[in-house]
Amino acid sequence: MHQPSFTRTSSRSGSGRNTFLPAKQADFMVKKAEKRKREGKKTVFSYGGNVWTSNQAERSLSRSKKARYSEDLMDVDTPSVGISYKTPKAISPSPSEALVISPGPDVADSEPQDLNSEQPPAAEYEDNEDTESLDSVDNRSPVEVYGTVSGGKADQTIESLSRELVKKLGYSHKRTQQHVLHVVELLNSWHREEDAMGLFAHSKELLEQGRAIHRPCHRASARPQNPNRRQGKGKEPVPPAVESDGKLSIEGILDMVNRDDSPAKDEEAEGLLVKIIELCEISPKDRDTQHLNARAELLRLYQKLGTIDDNMSEYTKSEGVFNTIWKNYDWDREKFSSLEVMEAGMQLALEMFKAAFEDEASNMFNQVSDMANTIFHPDDERTIWILISIGLAYQAHGTWADAERWFEHALANALSVWKNDDGIVKSLQKGVDEKHFSYLSDEGRPSKTIFGISGVKIMPGRLHMC
Repeated sequence: MHQPSFTRTSSRSGSGRNTFLPAKQADFMVKKAEKRKREGKKTVFSYGGNVWTSNQAERSLSRSKKARYSEDLMDVDTPSVGISYKTPKAISPSPSEALVISPGPDVADSEPQDLNSEQPPAAEYEDNEDTESLDSVDNRSPVEVYGTVSGGKADQTIESLSRELVKKLGYSHKRTQQHVLHVVELLNSWHREEDAMGLFAHSKELLEQGRAIHRPCHRASARPQNPNRRQGKGKEPVPPAVESDGKLSIEGILDMVNRDDSPAKDEEAEGLLVKIIELCEISPKDRDTQHLNARAELLRLYQKLGTIDDNMSEYTKSEGVFNTIWKNYDWDREKFSSLEVMEAGMQLALEMFKAAFEDEASNMFNQVSDMANTIFHPDDERTIWILISIGLAYQAHGTWADAERWFEHALANALSVWKNDDGIVKSLQKGVDEKHFSYLSDEGRPSKTIFGISGVKIMPGRLHMC
């Protein structure tokens, strides 16, 4: 299903509209980049949900009226607001490329440890009483394995074992990947969620890049190629497995998985989605949209595999998660995140409906509609588009009888605020008359309004739920 799409005028990268850093953060980045440059390392930074280069930090510092930090601070401590940094990945990493565990904002100004950096000889950590043997790494809980160590020593132990696994088994080996998942769980249990997310995402990137490097190349093949497979110079970039705000990107993971329809890939997709859900349950703060989307994609995968009956409990859990989020979420008409949660809720409701959980889906759709009416009000564009989206879900996967009331409701609301010649009014009227809704034109609301929220533009592609 293609998510209803919005385009924000603001950018989530360091090259977007807000391209200047606060003076203190800029000063820290400049000094850190200079220090690492002397050590032969390049550096990129992550701050405030954006990625920043040293050049951007220098421009911010020179522009700031608070450039006095450059004179007053000889040794700059990590600012209280977290900044993470890393060496940009090489274009063609080796199979044993580094897994980085970056220090969180509570760790003093120290370099991240990586598996490619110079480390003590193997004997120094193989004889360590806190280090478990390779044979036991994937047979015990990571908390049991590393429960007796902490701080920098724990990181060193983890990285030593990780490097040894890569050296002996290879990065793509199942045990190595299981070890990475164990480490992710461990970091999360230490309340180092950002480190866990970053390690998980980097692991997937290395694994995928390694597969691409070692994939055999044939001049000709008897097997017909998938015409939908993206390739060549026009290939779209794969969305990253981790978003700029440190959250796992479901879109990026699924894009990676969907490029191969093999059973192994389906199993991998299920494991990744379950891992995302577990992390959302452990640390639910600001992850409601991600949690709902992950559950929706998991249910979609079960439908694809024909295993709905084997996973009935997940459908029951998903309904419960939806109800809990709807009850506890801090709804605010001025926040775009409220609309994102509603869209994710509709996605989950649709997957429930497609699996024949019709009553549950109806209840979920009704809750979305009721909440939109409550916080946005009936004549708000966001409410009207939510009604249209629900109607489209029923039109595509149910009957017109299921969809009709939603389009009629949307039409009544639209007529209360727009004229008869408005593009959406005409589309809705034609849909009700002909018992099938389709988008007519760009005239009217979709092309010239912003939903009452600065920076959000409605796009026609939003109308195609499938």
